[in-house]
Amino acid sequence: MRMEPISRRQALGTLVGLAAAGGLAGCGLFDKKAGPPPPNPLAEHLAATVRLAGVYEAAFAAAPDLTGKYGAIRDDHWAHADALAAATRKPAPSRTPAPTAEAALGRAGLLEEEKKAATAAYEAALTIPGAYAALLGSIAACRATHVEVMS
Repeated sequence: MRMEPISRRQALGTLVGLAAAGGLAGCGLFDKKAGPPPPNPLAEHLAATVRLAGVYEAAFAAAPDLTGKYGAIRDDHWAHADALAAATRKPAPSRTPAPTAEAALGRAGLLEEEKKAATAAYEAALTIPGAYAALLGSIAACRATHVEVMS
């Protein structure tokens, strides 16, 4: 069996055809089920931040004297929630969260909640995709500062 050499034009045409087929196969055109897009990795951090701000709101309602000392920290958490909402393209969270069971936490309880939140933000900043790492890193740094202020 004698094989004819292929021309450069034939080789180029074959390569272009293979590249186009590979591109179509990878673009999802032939996927049977598309499904919903994956959730934004910041969505759970937004919910946790709104919850944390709500913990402060509930503690302040139960012990108004805490507001003067830690009101700025609560305000930081609402600012974090606003930034996370903007990054996830969600509306800004309501400043009137549902009542929580943490109303009787006091300063020690708020400090423990703050420590947990700081650790969670720090760990997430190390593993989240780069586009979101800076935002979570700055939130983690702010929460670490809160822990120092409250300690």
